[in-house]
Amino acid sequence: MFYPFKSPEERWAYFAKHVYVNNIGMEGTDLYKKLFNIVKDKDYFVITTNTDDQFLKSGFDKEKFFRTQGTYSKIQCSKACHNKLMMIRN
Repeated sequence: MFYPFKSPEERWAYFAKHVYVNNIGMEGTDLYKKLFNIVKDKDYFVITTNTDDQFLKSGFDKEKFFRTQGTYSKIQCSKACHNKLMMIRN
């Protein structure tokens, strides 16, 4: 997001496409599904920097992982004038 876009609209157009390709339009991948099958019957907790929701999409219990950088599927206004998040959907 440090690229010198020509306008705020161009920056948001890029970001919207990036979010769609890397989260909204992406299903859980085979790799994460295989990982879930390995740990599903164990006591696990995941800390991740992923913003693509692969753990959620692949079956992991949402109470058993923490996304340190949040998720691309929710956005908040830049003014931070409230605590509400907007869900981005397909």
